[in-house]
Amino acid sequence: MTLEEKLKVCLNCDNRKFDMKRGTVCKLTDEKPTFEDSCPDYKGSTYQKSSDNSYQNYEPEFGGWLKFMMVIICVGVALSIIQNINDLKSSAYDTYVVAFVIAHCLSFTAMAGYAIYCFIRKKANAVFWGYAYFTYCLLTNLFIICFNGESDLVMDGVRALVTCVAWMFFLHYSDNVNELFPKDKRTVKKHDWILAINGILIPYIVLFSSL
Repeated sequence: MTLEEKLKVCLNCDNRKFDMKRGTVCKLTDEKPTFEDSCPDYKGSTYQKSSDNSYQNYEPEFGGWLKFMMVIICVGVALSIIQNINDLKSSAYDTYVVAFVIAHCLSFTAMAGYAIYCFIRKKANAVFWGYAYFTYCLLTNLFIICFNGESDLVMDGVRALVTCVAWMFFLHYSDNVNELFPKDKRTVKKHDWILAINGILIPYIVLFSSL
C-alpha cells in the first residue's frame, strides 16, 4: 500500500490525530502509518476490513458542522443584501455610500459563492476562501463597531465578530475539515490572493475616496 492509501485507512480510525505540520498521524505512535496490508491497531466502526483482510475504499464526507457553516454563509449573504437594500430605501445617502453598498454586496456575494463552490467541489483552495470570507465579515463588523454610533448595530457587530472568529477556529481545528482538505494537499495560488485582497479592499476604497 502507498502512503496515500494508508492515510485513507487512518482517516476513519479512532486512533488517528491531526498534526499541524505533518497532517494525519497515529495517536499511538505519533508517526505516519507504516503498516503494509492491515493495521493491527485499527479501531473504527464505519471503515472495516473486507473478507480478504484488505480495506474497503473510504472517502471522508462532509460533517454536520461543515454543512451548517455553508448554510450560515448563504443565510449571512442573503440577510446582508436585504439589510443593505432596506437601508438604501429608507435613508438618503450620497453617491459614494451607494457605490460602497453596491460594491460590498457584489464582493460579499462573490466571495461567499466561490467559497461554497470550492468546498463542494473539494478544491485545494477551499479552506483559504473560507478564511477569506470570514476575514471579510470580521473586518466589516469591526468597521460597524468603530464607525457606527447606534448601540443596537454595535452590539450586532460584536456578536457577528465573535461568530466570525468562532468559524475561523472551526476551519483551523476541525478534524472533518482537515480530513477533507489535508494541510499538505492545500494550495493557494497568486490569483487567489489577488482576488481575495481586491474583493475585501475595493468597497472601502470606494467609500473612503469621498473623504
